[in-house]
Amino acid sequence: MKVSSQAQPVAPPHPLDPVRPSEISLASRLVREFNSTNENTILFKTVALKELPKAQVVPFLLAEAAGKPLPPAPVRICFANFYYDGQAPFHQALVDVSSGKYFHNASFPLSSTPLESTRLKLPDGATVCCDPWPYGSDGVDDHRRMFQCWFYINSFYGKPHPKFNYYSLPLDFSCVIDDVEKRVVPEVEGSRVRWQKWDFILDFNYREGMVLRNIKYDGRHVFYRASLSEILAAIAFALSITLMVTSRTRPHVYLRSEQDIGIGWKHTNPRTGAASLIRNRELILQTIITEYAFYWNFSQEGIVAFEVKATGIMSTVPLTHGIHKSGYGITVADGVFAPSHQHIFNVRLDPAIDGFCSTSVVLEESHTLPMDESNPHCFGPVCGKPRAYKFTPAATQLLLAHPNSMHAYRAEFARHALYVTKYSNDELYSGSDFTNQSRCGHGIRDWAARGDALDGSPVIWHSFGFTHNPRLEDWPIMPVESLRLNIKPVNFFDAKPALDVPPSTQEVNQSTPAMCCVSTARL
Repeated sequence: MKVSSQAQPVAPPHPLDPVRPSEISLASRLVREFNSTNENTILFKTVALKELPKAQVVPFLLAEAAGKPLPPAPVRICFANFYYDGQAPFHQALVDVSSGKYFHNASFPLSSTPLESTRLKLPDGATVCCDPWPYGSDGVDDHRRMFQCWFYINSFYGKPHPKFNYYSLPLDFSCVIDDVEKRVVPEVEGSRVRWQKWDFILDFNYREGMVLRNIKYDGRHVFYRASLSEILAAIAFALSITLMVTSRTRPHVYLRSEQDIGIGWKHTNPRTGAASLIRNRELILQTIITEYAFYWNFSQEGIVAFEVKATGIMSTVPLTHGIHKSGYGITVADGVFAPSHQHIFNVRLDPAIDGFCSTSVVLEESHTLPMDESNPHCFGPVCGKPRAYKFTPAATQLLLAHPNSMHAYRAEFARHALYVTKYSNDELYSGSDFTNQSRCGHGIRDWAARGDALDGSPVIWHSFGFTHNPRLEDWPIMPVESLRLNIKPVNFFDAKPALDVPPSTQEVNQSTPAMCCVSTARL
């Protein structure tokens, strides 16, 4: 078979396309070439696409939607975070992958520390596994990248069983080590999604997981960008951890499905007995990161929802045998202690309600009015109310750590349920760009404190979470605990957007009874 040597033309990327493998390869090659004088091997931590300026992307999107000639696409820039093998300083490079130019290199000096270790006397054939937990900076003469490592017996007789619960056998030993990453962590390919009247671009990056861009319903803009900005796990015995997504180029990083979630709406005419009913279907995008399941849900009613489900196995630490009570958690077995902790999440919403021109944030409350004839009343858009989407913050407990603790300094987003800031292209992560080493001053608290006029470009940040005081019923596997945030249209439509959904009738769905045997045995 004859193979043509002529290269096939490659279509230029859409401005909102996720980073391409060819762009990652180009960026990493240019980083190596530019830094070739250093004899140490470059160890990449991240190669990803820098967020494009919104002011450059919006004209492209508007021209694309109107079928007009497209303006020049914004320049795509990749950033690469890397170290040199055996050296502590952290480096960041910027590469123009549209033209193949290397134009920026920054270095962040860090000190080093010797590796701490110890020896254990274990039975022959026993194997040990390690749970590394990244330490954040404590703010006291520590610029190091460190992990707290807890050790557990994974097997007594060679190869462990795949479902062996090593958290039930913590060893009375831990160590702190320096961290030097040894792998490239690129992003995965995304795609444009069209379902019912919804239309958006689904991206997936190393830091936020799923990122939804240019979200539209029936051709009308709703959000420019929506994502999970940050996760904090705060442990009762003073270990503060912020998790970031680490994804490799692989398929099946998220699940896309359609689900019937029950009745959408129902009405029975009391005079004629005629009943109307439709089912409620949602498009569900799901991804699982560590043992958190995250969902973006889209309904036929124009509702967007973000849902978190937390589950998994409790992380344990050793406790002196015979001690059964502690104010920091619960003893789940002799010598096995499960600390109390919090999981706090921060969602970032960049709205574009019915367009990119001007969006405002309004607080709406309901109050009791006096019994007189002056009560205002209005119906739908005829009342003159603006077209909007309503976001109701979740009523959950926020950070319990002391305001002067490093937990509170680092997790700036965890102090308040809601922040609103003016859009800025480089302000994507409420806990700062480099979370574990941050000492505050580079995140949402400082951005909000500027007091900038929103000028029609607000960004909404919402923090919510779980406070988990462990129970014996959580051991060894915790049941799912969930929170769901609904973002609903308010006067955005002139009428119910799901009126065109076919009714649920026997003629349409052709459902049939299903008979099965009922057993008292637990399945």
